[in-house]
Amino acid sequence: MVSTNYNLYHNSIYINAGSTGANFGSSGVYHVSNAVATTGALNMTNNIIVNTSTPNGTGLTAAYRRADPTLTNYGSASDYNLFFAGTPSANRLIFYDGTNSDQTMSAYKTRVSTRDANSISDLPNFVSATDLHLTANNCRINGRGTPLGTVTDDIDLDFRHPTTPDIGADEFTAVGSIILAGVAGTAVCDDRTVDIAGTTYVTNVCDLIARGDSFRWRSCYREHQCMCKPWMQPNFILIVSLMCKGISTWSR
Repeated sequence: MVSTNYNLYHNSIYINAGSTGANFGSSGVYHVSNAVATTGALNMTNNIIVNTSTPNGTGLTAAYRRADPTLTNYGSASDYNLFFAGTPSANRLIFYDGTNSDQTMSAYKTRVSTRDANSISDLPNFVSATDLHLTANNCRINGRGTPLGTVTDDIDLDFRHPTTPDIGADEFTAVGSIILAGVAGTAVCDDRTVDIAGTTYVTNVCDLIARGDSFRWRSCYREHQCMCKPWMQPNFILIVSLMCKGISTWSR
């Protein structure tokens, strides 16, 4: 039916294809454009779309492809997706519409604005090529979704987090391990960083903080204010095992 809306929510898509075809190309998601917003509208939220296929000749590997540049029937609320097509290049694209090609998320976000403002590009760690459950080693994509009232559990019937669900079909708990020194900008689990500014560092996520000559370790559940524990010895290396949704453990 031409008035059908396509609601693509919490899916995990992984394609890694090859072909002997002279101009082989592939797409993670393909949508037929229409100038009427309600005709074949695509609402796409909280999806993992990975296409690492090998293109041939003039073929393109695209995470998201549309039939033409018309964006009218790409739902305005579409957001919180992950798009990945390999190392950005002229034939590995986040987005392609037959005319325009976007290799990077920043270019893609500019094109489809205000859609996908919170979407990301990363290669998730799946259990295997045929098992798209997510391993614990996925800090950078953990809790990056948005709550949907129509989707309250995952493919295994595990409950979705009520405020920061995971993108894709699988709700998971991420655990990361990293060695940190007191260097500004050292990252822990994507948005968790070491900061050496001498002012109070306030966020709603778990951070490691270096203030002046003392390191402060902050741990919290991601929605609540963190508690700080100071270490007064400067310039030591901190070994961190960080649960992104929970309480961190620390050692010196």
